[in-house]
Amino acid sequence: MRHLHLLVAIGMATALGCGSKAAADGGDAAPDTGLDDTATSADGTDPGPVDTSAPDVKAEVSKPACNPLQNTGCTDPANPKCGYGTDNKPVCQPGGTAKLGEACSNPNDCAQGLCLSCPTGKSVCANYCISDASCKAPQTCNTITGQTFKTCDWCSYESCKVETQSCKSATQACYTNTGNGAVCLDKGSTAIGDTCNAPNDCVPGATCVGASPGAPGVCRAICAPAAKLGCTPPTVQCENVDGEGYGFCPK
Repeated sequence: MRHLHLLVAIGMATALGCGSKAAADGGDAAPDTGLDDTATSADGTDPGPVDTSAPDVKAEVSKPACNPLQNTGCTDPANPKCGYGTDNKPVCQPGGTAKLGEACSNPNDCAQGLCLSCPTGKSVCANYCISDASCKAPQTCNTITGQTFKTCDWCSYESCKVETQSCKSATQACYTNTGNGAVCLDKGSTAIGDTCNAPNDCVPGATCVGASPGAPGVCRAICAPAAKLGCTPPTVQCENVDGEGYGFCPK
């Protein structure tokens, strides 16, 4: 699981860092914006975002300025993209020509969404989401640290082997429990047994276990019985071994 982080301030520019110590959660409650990324009217057209939460049914239905999930509602050529402002409410913003998954250096480069800073050191355009269903499989819909909205993870990760620490970059290490298998992420420094929020908060050879939104986990040593990567002492059993053969030591 990964938490994503903003790269540039929201409003004029919104960006984030997928590479900043990750832990994604596809199950957080979505912000109460009245937005629906799947709804259509009877004629198949997009009815637009509608907030019907007001208790007075006779009150005029209010609509956000635009729909960030569908990137609709903005007609001003100077602000053609729908994003979230400093108050976490939909707002029309400047936008560029870079498509989802393409390289960017700031949010204004992207035709949709925001600029996601990945653990590989690259940044790519990524779209907003409510749940994993809003994203292109096998992407996940991830929480952005300090924000109420989420984004799909468009980062590309280098697969690796923990037992050989096969990452190409000396600044990265091989981590598990990431939601993407064993992949290379920027090295962390949290010792085994200390609290953490994301896999690469931990020192190389360990990963974060048990973290959830609002609750930290603990750094545990990574183990892989088939690769003879065990725990200390050797009598300690490797727990929660996944489909790639990796688990973690209970202590």
